[in-house]
Amino acid sequence: MSANQGLEREALTVEEKKPAPKQKKKTGKHPIVSQDQPFTDAPEVQPGQLRDVNLVPDDLLGESQPARKVRPVAIAGVCAILVVILAYVGLYWYRNIVIGETKEIDEQIQQVRTSIKGFEDFRVEAEDLRRRVDDVAFLLDHHIHWNTFFDLLETHTLADVYYTDMTVGSGGVVALNAVARDTITVARQYALFQNSEDFIQDVSISAVAPYLDPKTSLPAGQIFSVSLTVQPSLFIESSE
Repeated sequence: MSANQGLEREALTVEEKKPAPKQKKKTGKHPIVSQDQPFTDAPEVQPGQLRDVNLVPDDLLGESQPARKVRPVAIAGVCAILVVILAYVGLYWYRNIVIGETKEIDEQIQQVRTSIKGFEDFRVEAEDLRRRVDDVAFLLDHHIHWNTFFDLLETHTLADVYYTDMTVGSGGVVALNAVARDTITVARQYALFQNSEDFIQDVSISAVAPYLDPKTSLPAGQIFSVSLTVQPSLFIESSE
């Protein structure tokens, strides 16, 4: 029993020698929580709530947020300016191309018009030549009895009327320029031609005007034009 009592006394002596635990001073900072100690002071997060955790210091965060907001706006502005510049350059380039093509088309149109004008002049000349050939062919295919024609024309012309020139066309049409003493004589000559149905098929008088003598420049009657369509059966005989 004496040995056991000695051991108990030694144990009590060791416990008395252990220093008392130091109490930590409260500094206002969050206490350091041990990994083994359960964290019971954290607020409860309700379902559907999110916590914004920002690890950047407040002094740096105040400077970076405006810069981050301005940067996208600046990038968008630069992109918009580039798009406008590219669109302007593209439209200017396309406009020059269109102007060049328009000039080429105008030149081609002018060349075509010049060619058409040349062909038009050639067509007019060809039509005139064709009419001349038809008249010559008609005269070669038919024979006009001029003696008979002049005899009948003299018979159906008044004494106060004379002819200055004559043109013969196809189809038995004869154009005459005549001079009469006065307008009454012109009317009488017209009536005489109308009554000569055996000689004349149709007659018309036009361009009645005072006639001046070329030598004296004095009035010498009335000049007029006569268009006679003679009877083909009397003056034209086929060569066949």
